[in-house]
Amino acid sequence: MTTDAIAAATADAAIRVSIVLAIGLICTWMARRRSAALRHWLLAVSVATALAAPLASWIVPGVTLDWPVGESAAADPIAPQSAPGIVEVTTVPASQSGRPAAAQRSSLSLSRMMPIIWAAGAVLLLARLAAGLAKLRAISRAAVPIDDGEWRDAARSLAHAYGIRRDIRIVQSDEPPLLAAWGIRAPVVAVPPGASAWDRERIRVVLAHELAHVARGDWTAQLLAEALRALYWFHPLAWIAASRLRRESEHACDDRVLSAGTSGGDYAAHLLALARQLGRRSPSVPAVTMARASGLQERIAAMLNDRTDHATVSARTRAIVFGLALVLCAPIALARAARGVSGEVLDSMRRPAPGATVTATNLATGEVSTTTSDEAGRFVFDAMVAGTYDLAVTLPGFRKAVVESVRVDAKPIALPTVVLAIGMLSEEMTVTGSRNVDPVAAVPNRPPTTTAAAAPAPAPPCTTPAAGANVKEPKKIVHVTPSYPVELQQQGIEGAVVLEGIVSGDGSVRDMRVLRAAHAQLAEALIDAVERWRYTPTLLNCEPIEVAVTVTANFGLRTAR
Repeated sequence: MTTDAIAAATADAAIRVSIVLAIGLICTWMARRRSAALRHWLLAVSVATALAAPLASWIVPGVTLDWPVGESAAADPIAPQSAPGIVEVTTVPASQSGRPAAAQRSSLSLSRMMPIIWAAGAVLLLARLAAGLAKLRAISRAAVPIDDGEWRDAARSLAHAYGIRRDIRIVQSDEPPLLAAWGIRAPVVAVPPGASAWDRERIRVVLAHELAHVARGDWTAQLLAEALRALYWFHPLAWIAASRLRRESEHACDDRVLSAGTSGGDYAAHLLALARQLGRRSPSVPAVTMARASGLQERIAAMLNDRTDHATVSARTRAIVFGLALVLCAPIALARAARGVSGEVLDSMRRPAPGATVTATNLATGEVSTTTSDEAGRFVFDAMVAGTYDLAVTLPGFRKAVVESVRVDAKPIALPTVVLAIGMLSEEMTVTGSRNVDPVAAVPNRPPTTTAAAAPAPAPPCTTPAAGANVKEPKKIVHVTPSYPVELQQQGIEGAVVLEGIVSGDGSVRDMRVLRAAHAQLAEALIDAVERWRYTPTLLNCEPIEVAVTVTANFGLRTAR
């Protein structure tokens, strides 16, 4: 996958994540007077959906959403670059804002660096998460198991009350001191030094809180949030959602402790004592911790507020929230943004050029897409694969125009106006002389031979059509064959001459210049002949115009018999 494709995929995924997380955070705010358990579930479902939505969009065939492509009012036309009076279309880089080429190259380089910067940040945070998980495993192995009567009885009683059927391992962690819970198949509850001496009430309060985390699956939800934050480290909503999810999980577990019969004042006293005991020595690990200093004041205020809703979330409510998330987020996951390119094709009189063939070639894959301009000269490519393209515009009677390096990402692109130049005439002939010409019998240089073509039939009156790009090609009505200078024949000089000039609106040829010549006298002979040529006028939209012409004459000698 190219860097352009990675950048486009990342941008597309970030848009989906933004929408999902925004919906989740708004719903959480709307439920601010409801229980913390409901808010936590809303956030957990949002985080899981935000992770799944981009993946689903890459795996499951979706529906393309075609949003309007705006006009590029600031875009400059792709103007011809040529000598005065000659209309040419050159190969130009794509630009959406008329920026200088240096600015475009700088922007292109920066855009190609973005996937590398994103990957570096994601790898760094994912490595940090992996290191934290490894640290938890090391702590679990090094900690001392606690299995005395008070702890065992309280754990079994609470596990039965919470519906936990897995074995709970309670350990005492001395280095570092830790009060947290983690694990899915084999949950671990770590308590700090001195926990074996706690009284029955504190043991029950601590286990009630930590086993609530286990029963609710908070550690799994928090890991998903950490993974989301690592992948979208540049996205502020990912950081907000992860932080908010952790806070709501603590509030929800506090509510479970209060619902079990512990008074708010007693519970607050236990939390303060535990926070003082742990202080700032508690390590930063990916586990749900009970006595984290941050947010403690808010938690205590909620415990002591009689109007706070401490209810749990029923299975029915969880199912309803999950179903609503699927209904709201499935279209987001399956929608395909219309990565499209649109533009306008005009003739050199700035009139619409319908029927122009526009070909887009993916520079990475070689895949080719083709479309045609409409009556207004507009063309659109819908739902293109992200990448960099070259666009070629062709129309009979006009020169081919190429727009280079069009970058297609998650947003529709409106190209500058493509102005087609009228086609160039091309003439080629062979002028033959004699290699063994007799100097005595040599005929002096004869004037060029003039040939008049049959007069063309009267053309019907030209009616200017509504659309542009209507070309009436010229026809040669007077042809003059160049003479081969005798002295050059005698010297055995031969070769090609290439001229370029302009056929005026009246059909005469002027402003001839030599592009290549085997000999100066051969070029003079060709110019003398071509300047006497006459054409019918070239008409564009019923108006005579000038066109460029190239003439190639091959002067060659044959052996006289």
